[in-house]
Order: sequence, then structure tokens, then C-alpha cells
Amino acid sequence: MKHFLFLLLPILLVVSSCKNSTTETNTTNSSTKTATSTKAMLPPINREEIIQLYESVDHIDYIFFDWNFSMNQSDENAVKAAVTFISNEGPKAVPADCKAIGHLVFISKGEFIKEADLFFAENCYFYAFTNEQGRQTHFNAMTDQGIGFYQKMFAQALNPAQAN
Repeated sequence: MKHFLFLLLPILLVVSSCKNSTTETNTTNSSTKTATSTKAMLPPINREEIIQLYESVDHIDYIFFDWNFSMNQSDENAVKAAVTFISNEGPKAVPADCKAIGHLVFISKGEFIKEADLFFAENCYFYAFTNEQGRQTHFNAMTDQGIGFYQKMFAQALNPAQAN
């Protein structure tokens, strides 16, 4: 009987350590999946830069990647309203499967002063500002007013008969 207990103890220890190892591996894999399911966060452009856009931009071009339309705004009030859709805060998270639907060019007196990729999908409402090489450098959340504006605009552009 003593021999049986003597052999049983090491077997239980091996089985126990295997279970712990599996749990640790599963936890590590879950953490890795969570970490890779979001993009690296970039800082937002600051309030001063947004104010500068508000005060200087006189034209915005919208180029959409997968739709057969583009748009531009040159009415002063519409341009200023569009700039107010940029929050000075970053998005809470950026899911890895978020894809830009378009590109915005902010223009002042004929000169491109800022560009941004437009992200507009569930849990994915933000602007990714880009540098001269087209690399994303800043993420700014979209305001609720901006989400409403784009929803209405897309409804009108993609379903003109239903929008009236």
C-alpha cells in the first residue's frame, strides 16, 4: 500500500503540472489574440491643430475607395462644420479589421494642409491623419455629430430615392 501511495504522488504531481502548463499556455494565447486584435494606438492631433484647421481650411475633398462617388465641400459653414466632427481625443480602441473607406484632403487657399484616412464602420469611427509619405501618424475619434453627418450623407449618396 505504501508503494502504491509512493507511486501515486509523483503521477498526481505530473498530471497537475501538465494542467497548469496548459492553462498558462491558453491564457498566453488569449492575451496574444486580444493584443493582436487591435491596432497600435497613435496620439490624436491636439486641440490647437483642430482650431487651426477650423480657421484656415476653405475646401475639403472626400475620395471614397470602394464607392463610385467623391465629394467636396467649399461652403464656409459646411467646411467649418466638417472640421468640428474631429474630436481632440483618440478613439477608445482601433480594431485590427478596421479599414479606411476614404481619404480627406483639407485645403487652404489651394494648398493641401492636412490629410486623413476616414474610418467609418461599427466600433470604428475615427480619422487617421497622415504625413507627407501617406503614413498614419495620429488617430482622432469622430464626434457623434460627425457619425450622424456621414450616415446621412452615405444614405443620400448610395440610395438617393430613399433619402428624400
